[in-house]
Formats: sequence, C-alpha cells, structure tokens
Amino acid sequence: MALVIFGTRTALQPYVGVLTRCPAPLLRRFSTQMPLMAVKTFELQDQLPRLPIPDLQATAQRYLRSVVPLSPSAEHLQATQRAVQEFCAPGGFGETLQARLREYDQQQPASWLEDIWLNKGYLEWREPIFINISWWAQLSDSPILGVLKGNNHPAPGTFTDVQLDRAAALVHGLTAYQCMLHQELVPPDSLRNSPLCMNQYRYQFSTSRIPQADKDTIVHEYPSTANHIIVMARDQILRVQVLSNQGELLPREVIRQQLQKVVQQVEQLTAPEPAVGVLTTDNRAIWARERENLAQTAPQNAANFATIDSALFAICLEDQVDPLSATDTNRAKDYFFHNTNGHNRWMDKSIQLIVLNNGRTGMNGEHTPSDAATPGAIMSYVLAQEARNEIPKSADHVRAEDIAPPELLHWKLASTTQGAIVEATDKAAKLASLLRAEQVFYRNYGGKLIKEAKVSPDSYVQMALQLAYYRLHGKPCPTYETASTRAFLHGRTETVRSCSQESLAFTRGFLDPQVTRPHKQQLFLEAINSHKEYMKAASVGQGVDRHLLGLRCMIHSPEEQTRASLFNDPAYVNSMSFVLSTSNLSPGTYLYGGFAPGVQDGYGSNYAIGKDYIRMSVTTWGGLSKETDASAFKDAVEQSLDDLRNLVTK
Repeated sequence: MALVIFGTRTALQPYVGVLTRCPAPLLRRFSTQMPLMAVKTFELQDQLPRLPIPDLQATAQRYLRSVVPLSPSAEHLQATQRAVQEFCAPGGFGETLQARLREYDQQQPASWLEDIWLNKGYLEWREPIFINISWWAQLSDSPILGVLKGNNHPAPGTFTDVQLDRAAALVHGLTAYQCMLHQELVPPDSLRNSPLCMNQYRYQFSTSRIPQADKDTIVHEYPSTANHIIVMARDQILRVQVLSNQGELLPREVIRQQLQKVVQQVEQLTAPEPAVGVLTTDNRAIWARERENLAQTAPQNAANFATIDSALFAICLEDQVDPLSATDTNRAKDYFFHNTNGHNRWMDKSIQLIVLNNGRTGMNGEHTPSDAATPGAIMSYVLAQEARNEIPKSADHVRAEDIAPPELLHWKLASTTQGAIVEATDKAAKLASLLRAEQVFYRNYGGKLIKEAKVSPDSYVQMALQLAYYRLHGKPCPTYETASTRAFLHGRTETVRSCSQESLAFTRGFLDPQVTRPHKQQLFLEAINSHKEYMKAASVGQGVDRHLLGLRCMIHSPEEQTRASLFNDPAYVNSMSFVLSTSNLSPGTYLYGGFAPGVQDGYGSNYAIGKDYIRMSVTTWGGLSKETDASAFKDAVEQSLDDLRNLVTK
C-alpha cells in the first residue's frame, strides 16, 4: 500500500484515508465580534497568509527527534544522523531542493503544497479509493423518527416510511445548506477569532473524482448550477430533482414524494439496470478503462456520467439490512463503510448519504477534494437543525407536478462491462472481508474530567493510544495524527508525529512496576507537553512530513535521487510507515466515524472526545495481518483510559 515517487517506494498511503483533525471545541463562526451575516463565506480569504516553507535546519532537527524512539540501535541512529547532516550541509543537496521549492512557491497562486499534496496524496493513487481512501461516519439517529427495532424491524427487501422520511429530511437540510453556501451566507470558520480557509467548502457539492489511466482528476462546480442529486437503490441510479427550476429549495414533502417515486420505480422494474456503480470500487486504471469504454459505447452512457458527476450529492437507500444493525452500531457501520461488496454506491462522489430501511443513517466521503472535517461540519449543522426540529424555509409555492419526476439512468453495456462488474464485486467483497473494525464507546469519563486535570484532551487520548500499542506490542511505532493547516490559504493538513522520545519514556515507565506514581505522572506530563509542542508547530506549517514531501518533489532525475541521502536512509521510509494512523473528530455529538489502517500491520483510529464520553473506532487489516488485533487493541485502549484516569486524579 505505497505510492511510487521517483522510482522508490514510500508509505504515503497512511496520509490518505485519514480523517482530518477537527478542533471542534475551538471552532466557532467568525461572528464573535460582528453580526452573523456581516461576513460572507469567502470574504476573508484574502486575509489569510500563505503556507510557509519551514527552515531546512528546523525540519531536520524535528525529523531527527521523531526518529529517535523508532531507531532499532545506536548504530542505525548514527547512520541517520550522518544522512541528515550530509543532506542539510551548507551548499548541500538539501539547500538546492529548498531553493527550488521556494521558486516553485512563487509560481503557485495559493500554496506551494496544494497541487503536490493533491497529486501525490490522492490523484496518483492507483489502487481502489474504496476503503483505502474513503471514510465513513455514522450520523445521530433522528430524535423524532427514531429507528425501527425488534419486532418492528423491516423485512429484508423492503423500503420503509421511516427510511424515506429520514432521507427526505436530510436531503432537505443538505440542499438548504447548499443554497446558503451558494449565496455565501455560511459565515467563515474561525479559530481564536482568526479566520480559517473556506476553500474546501467549494468542493462539497457537485464534485466528483474522475478516473484516468495514470492520474485522476476532480470535476466540480461552485456555485453549482445543478438542481438534482442521484439516488441509488438496488444498484439502480436515478436522477432526482431536489431544487426548483429556478434553484429554490423544495418543500420537504415534495422531496419525500420524489423519493417515494424512486422506490416505486425500482420495485416495479422487471429488468434492472446493471450495477455499474460497483466499478467505482475497482483499481483506478481499470475503472478508467471501463468508464471510457462505456462512454464511447453509447451517448446515453456519456450523458449518465455527466448527470452523476454534476449531481449535488448522492443518497443510497438500503433495503437488505441486518436487524441487529438497529441496536448494534458496530454492525451498522459496515453499510456506511463498504456495504460488504461495494454495491449500491458511487464511490467517486464527494458526499454519499446512506439510509438503512430501519432509519439508521450514515455517510461515506471521498477524501480527495477535502478533508472530512468540512463535510462533517456541514452534516453537524444539518443534524443540529434536525435535533431542534428546525425546518429550513422552502419555496412553498412549488408543487410536485412542477418538477421533473425521477429519471432512471439506462445503460448500454460495452463488451467488457459485465465481466468487469463481476470482477469488481469479487474484489470489493474480498477487500471488505480483510478489514476488521471495532467501535469503542467509553462512558467512564470524557473531556470534562481531562480538562479538570489541566491536560489537553487531544494529547491525553494520543498518550492513551501510545500506551495501548506499547502494552500490546512491547515497542513504539510510527504514529500519524492529522493537524489542520486551515489558518493558511488553501491549507489542508500536516502530520503530527505523536510517537516521541517522551511518549516512549512514559509508556515504558508506566508499565514498569518499579517506577513510582509521582515519576509516572512527571513522565506523562512531559509526553503531553511534547505532543502539544508538535501539534502547535504542525498547525502553523512547521511540521516535518509535508516539507520533506515538497523537497522530494523538487528532485528532477534518478541521478539526483541518489544524492538525497536523507530520503535514501531506511529510517525515512520506516518513519513514514505509520503503523498507527489517528485523527480527532471531536466532539462526536452528531456524527463519528472511521477509516482503514494505512499499512498492512497497522491500526486506524478515529476518536471523538465529548464532555462525558470518548467515542473511537479501531480498524485493522486482520485478514492480512498476524500482528494486529482490532478487538485486543480496543480492550487495550479502554484499559489505558482507565489507567490514565487513575494517574491524573487524586
């Protein structure tokens, strides 16, 4: 699971499929000092600074500190130190690359990192984006509609009123948000009264990733002129109008009628259309070939792709649902993550809402155009409105007969399509079967107790994860946590290398019965402070990984690659093989989710810290790895959280 850059393998995969850290408790609308509507959505973009290029020596020193706990021996560490010293020497190759990066920055309209990250982290990825890059989230249940359980659970193969009611409510809320965004009525996000970049909001609606043979592309439109979504049911794809012909918000009842017509059409089909959507789960080059073949086979196929690509978003209605999913969220999340075989999905859409026939709802996001915190913030807004029973004002004069009925997309298959659908289904099912996932809903305490102990909640959970891993495996591991760089123009993310010398000293000391409690507390605080320092640096563009990636992309030839001693040192690739990939999507009030591990013998862990709880997902490639165990790691995390509470409280 690695990308190839300049002929060498590097573990860039851990970067993708990782939910962006969302400092939700600190995020607030930029309205603390001015009226809510005083500032338009993108009005403050020109106030944002450009992402800086860190000092080469500063990056080198931070990098060296990060590899110390991962070095297998003093000899290996000395070799790494020599490689870094050679690379960063005055007049050395590192300075050449740094000068090239500065020149490249001057040529870019917004950020030196934007295109590099988009291409190397996402668009050049050739393996399936299904599971590997896409992320899932479970949404809070409707406080009004609830979820059908027990004897009321719907029979397999049926669509239900509660399902269509919930779908209509969410479609209504989401299209209302899109209308607000269209008119720039969404106030800019801010952090401590400083504006954050809103560019990712432009890539939420009418956005799709398009497969290409060598490198994918993104198509999007902002402001969107589309008035439709796509609805998928039983692998059928229908174009459904959800805005009036003038772009006005339809009444919720009209949207509900549209969805009812979708179900009626699907249930009456005697010759269903082929499951073309499952092709989006395949290798990107294979999907690119099949999409091109389909587009050339018939004009209607090309028109179908245009309809899908331009749709505001997708909604997937599921009628084959495990009854236990109504009470067991661990079962429900499989529908939102992969649906066991990738059917009834269009993985290339930026946002897919998935509504089960018992009313439980989730979403699946395509990570390329934006980080998960942005669609997460949008859905949290919609769900908060739903919880307050606030219904956005609609164009009540528009009636169902005034808009186009749902249109089933008909496909004319190319000669290879049916075989490709079968193969894609088999591969998707196999990939899904290799994944192991557990959910933690820790209720013993949450952010309130952690803050009372005067500790950063995020750093606290990161140390719990470090302790859990060390407890299970007896060693530290390269660890990824996502930091947001939205304080800069077109900023996205930077890596926090959470495994440090201080975290290793803490985990070793905590598990050593000879170490006194006061000493363990001191080691814990030192580890916390080290993590906070790295998080602060990463958030202001002074991390290690994005800078080194930028320098690597300034290498012009294989011969130059041999001169890049830092990158040729085994410690570099090892330090980027993030065995533990983590992210914070606090507070988890309205949604929480997860993603796949970045490496075969790794763990993926998304967490949300609420006032009195901690939600967490744990994933492994358990079908491939003999080293990892999702259930055991879940237990170890819960034990670590118990241990840390006893450590920080009297």
